Amino acid sequence: MGVSNFVVQPQKWDGWGKGVKDDRLDALALCRRLDRDVLGHRKALSIVRVVTEEEERERVMSRQSAWTVQRAPANRR
Repeated sequence: MGVSNFVVQPQKWDGWGKGVKDDRLDALALCRRLDRDVLGHRKALSIVRVVTEEEERERVMSRQSAWTVQRAPANRR
């Protein structure tokens, strides 16, 4: 028996629009959706993949490079 970790996209758990903020209700909604996901309903949760440190470094470098090119004066491109 192993342990699985899931990272899910943040969601508004108050589906009925009651405006009630209660950690107990949020935890219950999360558990119900996790149960549905484990049983095969793949749209119950939006599970995301966490990037590695190396992937994040590459993304930052790429974004910085693109930002630098965007900000360069037109005569320097």
